[in-house]
Amino acid sequence: MTKIRAYYNVITDWLNTWLSHKPELTVTNAKTYIGKIWAIEHEGKPLIDTEHPCRIFLSQYNARALGELELVDTICHELAHIEHWEHTEEHKELTKTYRTRAIEAIQALLAGHEYFNKFNLKTLEHFQNFDVSYNRELNEYYSKH
Repeated sequence: MTKIRAYYNVITDWLNTWLSHKPELTVTNAKTYIGKIWAIEHEGKPLIDTEHPCRIFLSQYNARALGELELVDTICHELAHIEHWEHTEEHKELTKTYRTRAIEAIQALLAGHEYFNKFNLKTLEHFQNFDVSYNRELNEYYSKH
């Protein structure tokens, strides 16, 4: 499992109750984006529901240069498009909410929370460099984005 898939699976599993559905993930080697979302369009608008799932694409080529926070941010940004397709204030606020919850998930994972017992040790290896003291740094990071 790649680092991208490990982060995506932990984050979407934790956010499951807030997401209308879990988009399929496609990891690519694209050089033109870090993350993007695709959905079927109907009358010029995305049609996203359980019968018309969307797909998230994350580029491992470009994600290699990202730190942990930026990877979390990218995943949460794309997930926020499920509810708010356009880059509106609501999309921005939902992205922030998802980021906060994603960081909580990773901190719980690293603290050995029993919720994450379903993930194997290989998955946990991808989080070894994640600094649980990111709370202070997160506030600074989020105030800029």
